[in-house]
Amino acid sequence: MLSNMTFQDDYPFTFCLFNTTLHLSEQPSAEAQQALEQLIHKRRARKLTRASAPLTYGDTPLFAKVQPLDTLKAKVRVTFGKPQRNGRFDWPLEELINTLEAQRRGVRMPSLQGFGYTKDRLGLTQEYFIITRLLDDHIDGVQWLKRNPDNVETFILDAFQLLNSLSRKNITSTWISGPATS
Repeated sequence: MLSNMTFQDDYPFTFCLFNTTLHLSEQPSAEAQQALEQLIHKRRARKLTRASAPLTYGDTPLFAKVQPLDTLKAKVRVTFGKPQRNGRFDWPLEELINTLEAQRRGVRMPSLQGFGYTKDRLGLTQEYFIITRLLDDHIDGVQWLKRNPDNVETFILDAFQLLNSLSRKNITSTWISGPATS
């Protein structure tokens, strides 16, 4: 069984707002707290949808991925850290585990700054947050392709180089399809 307590030592700072709890690696600055509050307020105001977005503020910009859990079974499994029948965890926990393992193996990537969840009135996880540092030189692939339509081959070759570097570090994913970013 996987438990949020497994990660508690590395993410000792807790940020709570309404029914959302975030476990962070460092005490958030006042600006970071404000950005996190805005994210949580936006999540409460809209219907639950998957989201990926930068959190803009001061010195350490962050990037948040938020995944709502659609089924009762997924909510129960994620709440109690239990795997599916196939032995794999639901996407949010799988993403958290994969990110931590990639960091441990030295993959050059944005560091995980925290994770968290929103719970419903019954105490079941309703949505899951993964928070990383924002890449300084991040390039949105879709936007880059729109600006450089003649360079699709370059884009694909760069993507394969990235996959090859991960493969050399023995980091693979068996997900055929996962959540899209929006």
